[in-house]
Amino acid sequence: MKMRFLTPFLVFSLVSMLNTVALGATFNVTNLTEFQSALTTAQSNDENNTINVAAGTYNINTCLNYSPGGESYNHALTIKGAGSTILDGGNAVNIMKINTGNCDNDTSAITISDITFQNGSLSSTNIAGGISISTDQANITIKGNAFLGN
Repeated sequence: MKMRFLTPFLVFSLVSMLNTVALGATFNVTNLTEFQSALTTAQSNDENNTINVAAGTYNINTCLNYSPGGESYNHALTIKGAGSTILDGGNAVNIMKINTGNCDNDTSAITISDITFQNGSLSSTNIAGGISISTDQANITIKGNAFLGN
């Protein structure tokens, strides 16, 4: 009789653990400090990560950076706006830089969607004004975004 109870419990526990691992981390951000903190955590937590950026205009005064390190990197990063999410560089800074190219075995996936990148400015190293993505092998998906005045 104890075995009947124990088996479903073990199956449930195993499924719960697998779902937790598969889902990864989700960050819901509403300001630039939270956004950069989510990027910093995501680059080192060894999980698939989703960053949901609330609607609004975010005036960028320092480039948002994501740069995981290590020999192997095979995690997903999804950055998703809320439809009316605007990242504005004020014609002064590069808005976002993503670099997975410093990993020897980069099989990551990066998706950026539903964000307007506007008024980004070239950096002193001629990095693109709106967004710069450097990678060796990552799968990049850019969809539903607008790039204005960069």
